[in-house]
Amino acid sequence: MQGKALPERIDPDAILEALVEFRFEPTELPEAIVGRLLDTPLWGDYSQVRLATADIPQPLRENDPNFRYMPIIELRKKDNTRSAKVGGHVFSYHVLPPYPGWSVFRQEINTVLTAIVQKLKSADFSRLGFRYINVFRPEQHHVSGLSDTNVTIVIGNEQLSESVNLNYRRSFDTNHTVTVKVSTPEFVVGNVQPGFSLLCDIDVATKTDVSVTGLEATTSWIDDAHDLEKEEFFKILHEDITMQLSVKNKGGNNE
Repeated sequence: MQGKALPERIDPDAILEALVEFRFEPTELPEAIVGRLLDTPLWGDYSQVRLATADIPQPLRENDPNFRYMPIIELRKKDNTRSAKVGGHVFSYHVLPPYPGWSVFRQEINTVLTAIVQKLKSADFSRLGFRYINVFRPEQHHVSGLSDTNVTIVIGNEQLSESVNLNYRRSFDTNHTVTVKVSTPEFVVGNVQPGFSLLCDIDVATKTDVSVTGLEATTSWIDDAHDLEKEEFFKILHEDITMQLSVKNKGGNNE
């Protein structure tokens, strides 16, 4: 796909979940931050679920980097198409199937980001994350396994195509890293409907110790992250399969 215009989307899309994550370092008590983030009209039709992390003592959560950025409350929309996760140093917003398209998702991100900044009284983020989790199904996407993608793994002279769990990371510009996971079903843990051939998880994040400050800089970073995620997705998918599934300039559920 290099040097060619990318399609707007594939139909049907392969998106299991799309999300954006904001991490921050407020000076106030984490409990106060959580309460403030929950107190917004955006979550009027969302139920609240206490996560298991909330049972970990607050001093341990605060001082252990393994727990510091884990949410303690999940908000779930009644129709199960959206959720949000809240902690004293983190907020993430999740879109679940059916994926509404990038233009809708981007507008929702802007709305959520504005609300977060108002509650935090700051647009200083220690880390941003932007992630799409895709699952390929043979009958929908013509991908029966790794051999139907542009990913090739060779050990000696032997090409591996079954029972694969591949992770790689690449760095772009001054503040984007892209981490990709491609896995066959036996390596996938979680609530994924059976019948898929591959999971493709693309996670774009800020670089270590590089923060993003300001609404304009944050939205610009997210736009660039979306472009990088989309480029990586279509690098993985075979060009002939992309041509079969691609939808160009018709709006809708673009990646």
